[in-house]
Amino acid sequence: MTEAMPQPNDHASDDATSPDERSPLTGAAILIGAADDASTAPTKASLRRRGVKEIAWRRTIAGFETALNEGRFDLAVIDLSLPGGDPIDLLRRIRLGQVGFDPFLPLIVTTWRAKNALISNALDAGADDVFAKPINAAKVATRMQRIAVARKPFVAANGYIGPVRARMSSVLQSAPKFEPPNSLKALAQGGGVMTPEGMAALEQAKRRLTAMRVNVCVQDLADAARGALGAEPPMSDADKRKTLSAAADGLEAIVAIVPAGNLKDELVRLANLGHFAADDGETANGERSAKLSVQIAEAISLTLSTRKEGSLDLPAQIVTSINNLLGDLHLDSKAPKPKKKK
Repeated sequence: MTEAMPQPNDHASDDATSPDERSPLTGAAILIGAADDASTAPTKASLRRRGVKEIAWRRTIAGFETALNEGRFDLAVIDLSLPGGDPIDLLRRIRLGQVGFDPFLPLIVTTWRAKNALISNALDAGADDVFAKPINAAKVATRMQRIAVARKPFVAANGYIGPVRARMSSVLQSAPKFEPPNSLKALAQGGGVMTPEGMAALEQAKRRLTAMRVNVCVQDLADAARGALGAEPPMSDADKRKTLSAAADGLEAIVAIVPAGNLKDELVRLANLGHFAADDGETANGERSAKLSVQIAEAISLTLSTRKEGSLDLPAQIVTSINNLLGDLHLDSKAPKPKKKK
């Protein structure tokens, strides 16, 4: 069931036509982000005729983001000219679960600048569809209905979360596919109230997303540790240590969203190890710590990348292997390592 929305800014004339109760969009709540209301009026009228219940319109990135954080929507439309920030970055943050309640929210992008690079950027950020303006309102509504009843499966790997696309990297093509939670589909099937099975699927999908976000940070740490070990890198030693320390900070920050368990413990140890490597620099202990950071990060990353069920626990043999690698280098798995005073 869709919860109460922020009050939409629709004109009374948008409500004049009778909704089509047979439409898969019947009862849906849709958020539109566009600076020019006049260009959205035909689309809103067409959606009303198809039974859409709530249509909220926001003029800025900040307003759009606030609406997502305060209300529940079944689909969102964002124009790439929406002022006040970067709409592409907003798309990524929605998919990463940093904005709004639903990282799997169907997202449609509109633009007057139908350039290949812009379209690719929107799709790479996880958009479901991209429309070039001027828009045929009926076509938009039809494509929304398609998302309701036949949405593409999702992948979450290599820093990307979003629908399967025709052209994807080999890493994404080989990643496990899953059906994202879709309240539009629930509405189309005659209810909109999530069943226990649906709630379980939502939680599993969120765990998969958490695993993906953790994996991004783990890979960042591995890359930074490799950079610190490079013989002739383009960065200075001080910059390499700074980059490695920042990657360890990023991993520490993401640990907050990981449930208690052995994965959380090992991520804390890995972050501490990254700090050891950054703090000790060119010493033998720093080099050893950097090498261990790469090995442990790769083991954790491989485990997270191959989990189909979105589990946030590590197999016992992985924990044992990490313990064997660390040997006599004791790292507290319960709290981050205190940083040296500058």
